[in-house]
Amino acid sequence: MSKSSWKWHGCNVALADESSVRLWQTHLSGDKFVLRQEITGGQDNPLPETTVIKKWKHLIRNRLDIGWMPYSQVFLRVVQLPECEPEEFRDMLKFQLEKLAPLPVAQIVWSYETIPSSVEGQVTALVIAAEIRHVESQLELLERTGFQADRLEVPWCHELTTLDRERDRIWIRLALEQETAVVLAAWVLDRTIRHVAISEYPDNDRGRTGLIDQLRRTAWTGELEGWQQSLPPVTLCCPEEHAAPWRQALKSWSPHPLESQDPPKPKEAAQLSAQRAAQGLAQANLQPEGHRIRYRQHFIDGIWMKGVAGMIMAYVLIVLVFFVLLEWIGHQESNLSAQVRTIAPQYTNVIKMEQQIGVMREQQDLREYALECLTVVAASLPTGFTLQNFNFTYGQTLTLRGDAGEDGSQALVDFRSALLAAQFKDKALFRAISEANPLLAEAKRLVWNLTCELNRSSRQ
Repeated sequence: MSKSSWKWHGCNVALADESSVRLWQTHLSGDKFVLRQEITGGQDNPLPETTVIKKWKHLIRNRLDIGWMPYSQVFLRVVQLPECEPEEFRDMLKFQLEKLAPLPVAQIVWSYETIPSSVEGQVTALVIAAEIRHVESQLELLERTGFQADRLEVPWCHELTTLDRERDRIWIRLALEQETAVVLAAWVLDRTIRHVAISEYPDNDRGRTGLIDQLRRTAWTGELEGWQQSLPPVTLCCPEEHAAPWRQALKSWSPHPLESQDPPKPKEAAQLSAQRAAQGLAQANLQPEGHRIRYRQHFIDGIWMKGVAGMIMAYVLIVLVFFVLLEWIGHQESNLSAQVRTIAPQYTNVIKMEQQIGVMREQQDLREYALECLTVVAASLPTGFTLQNFNFTYGQTLTLRGDAGEDGSQALVDFRSALLAAQFKDKALFRAISEANPLLAEAKRLVWNLTCELNRSSRQ
């Protein structure tokens, strides 16, 4: 299975009691879950929120949280049932559970794992049950640390489902809780788990005698029910520091040599739980549906609240930045206004001076054009012509009026042509000159009138 096809990218496994909590954090590496860290917490040393609280990123990179039930608070049995549809299988198990369970079905939470059977057409069902108050108490202990389990499991179930069933034996799994020994006895015969039971015994000679008596009763029951003919070998799976007295008691009862098996370390059991649950191989889940829905809703609500809080904080930050910028702009505007008030008189004076200079330059230019026009007219005026009016209007138009002898018509035309040909500042002095249209007046004198348009633009 490729890493991209896994539904879960991380898994936390937690076991809590009244005084402490242990958490194993695993993550997906390749095609298996490996331990990242092991954390132990308590009332004075809570688990870090960054480890137990789910966040936004877990919407994309899903994390599975598994809680463990204490061994002493669960009830295990195996039932041989015919193969059928899952819905029918669960109904048949519920009917069997009413006969097997030590409490009414309404007072327990139960689930099951299916294990292959050597009997054709049958399936071995490993039934796991726990009293409702024990389940809720365990979930409450986990909740105190901020841990909200997606699943509630019994770690020994994973060891049972993966147990080697190729040889007959009595597999005994033993763990010590304070001064009490919790013992799981599984009878494996004909490649099928025939009987499973969890019992508690004091960690002394009396308790070991009680275990032997319980094994004898189970053997007699097996003979009566027909699934056990001869006593199989015993395999003891127990931490070595506690195994010696129990090993001695079992040796005295079993006719076969006693086999020993090292139990998986807690971190290895946590990795196995994470691996099987993430792959969908773990079926048993003792978490009540109401708790699962509540935890999921709490997670969604928490994300919404954090999202809203983040948006509010972002809005407040934007408003603060806006007001800071507004204040800074106001300060800058005040400085600019003060500078404007300081330089305004100077600016006004400069504008006035520029205007005065412009007027002076315009007047100077007009004087130059007027003098040039007068010079050109004086130089070009034919003999016998009299200039009576020289009118320089708005620096754009020059009006000439005068008289001449009655034979001066051609001279007037030449005079007009001379004016058109006049140059000033590398360009024609006049842009256009009107026709003369002389009039014969009294005393046989021609009265002429010329309107000349200067070839210049105003500077104003």
